[in-house]
Amino acid sequence: MCRTNCRFFSARLDRELDVVENVDSPGALTELVNSFLVPKNINILYWNCRGIARPSFSTHLPYLINTYKPNIVILSETRVSSPNSLTIMRRLPFDSWEILDPVGSTGGIIILWNVRVAAITLVNKGTQIINMVVQVLSTNFVFLLSAIYPSPKFRNHASLWNELTTLSQKLNTPWNCIGDFNKVTCTADKLGGRGIKLNRVNIFNSTMDSCNLIDIGSYGPKFTWTIRRCINTIFERLDRVWFNHLWLDNFLNSHNYPLTCLSSDHCPIILKTSNLTSARPKTFKVKSF
Repeated sequence: MCRTNCRFFSARLDRELDVVENVDSPGALTELVNSFLVPKNINILYWNCRGIARPSFSTHLPYLINTYKPNIVILSETRVSSPNSLTIMRRLPFDSWEILDPVGSTGGIIILWNVRVAAITLVNKGTQIINMVVQVLSTNFVFLLSAIYPSPKFRNHASLWNELTTLSQKLNTPWNCIGDFNKVTCTADKLGGRGIKLNRVNIFNSTMDSCNLIDIGSYGPKFTWTIRRCINTIFERLDRVWFNHLWLDNFLNSHNYPLTCLSSDHCPIILKTSNLTSARPKTFKVKSF
């Protein structure tokens, strides 16, 4: 921990010690310190950054982290394979990560977190998805996090939709599915350019329905992706968060906010949760495949 952070926590301790100085419990001070270090809620930042090796990335991601204080960061379309991505990750204020390498120069997902905030275990990963179990240490609450970046080739999407459907049938825990899905759900999700392909929209929507996943909408900009062409500009809502009922039953207030586009043509999304239910540690249940 840097000296600045040490002085910060020391100052907070000095201010609060008067409150607990008469408490006889030997764990009072430890509980107080942990209340500073472990947040009560979980904020997740998702960003299709379109390449972590670009010079602008090293400026814009720290800005997002410092501004929005995410506990978990998910980057997609990283375009950099290990071990080069490890060199970049070690410069960031996280001590743990999971990497899904791109296929050639396309795709790639990285999830970053700190072990003092969450205990995260890899379930599995494919070419388009990472599934991880997250235990929020401040509440002992457990959920499944699925980070998604579909292949740009439509013919590869069927395997991803089948994987999500199969997973949902064997799942009995809160589920958060976040990513750039490369799909809209209706005509209102697109402005400009050619009309949407209804057959692809219907396949996507039916997959989410069969998975019992719900899009609760977002606050802020309506569209998350923009491309400017000679004739007109195209806007689409491609990046979104889906939840199942168990998530919404327990995470009472979940809101996602598309942020201002930076060096990518995709807006970052910050997912904020509050009123997390404190509970005994739950066993993560996924029936065997």
